[in-house]
Amino acid sequence: MKRNHVSGLDGYFMTIKETCEFFDFSRSTCYREEKFNPKFPKLVKISPRRKAFRTQEVINYGEGLK
Repeated sequence: MKRNHVSGLDGYFMTIKETCEFFDFSRSTCYREEKFNPKFPKLVKISPRRKAFRTQEVINYGEGLK
C-alpha cells in the first residue's frame, strides 16, 4: 500500500480511534460530528461488524479546517 504523503497514514480507511486522534476529539465527539455535521466524513461499512472512515475524506476535511 502506498503511504499517504500528507499525514504518514497507511491504507484507505481509518478506524474511529485513528480519526479521533487525528482531530484530537473524544470518541463521542467524533460520533456526534459524523451524525450532525454534514461536512464531516461519514463512516463506511467495511465488513459485517466493522465501520471506518475513508482516509482521504478525513484528510480533506482536516485541511478545510485550517
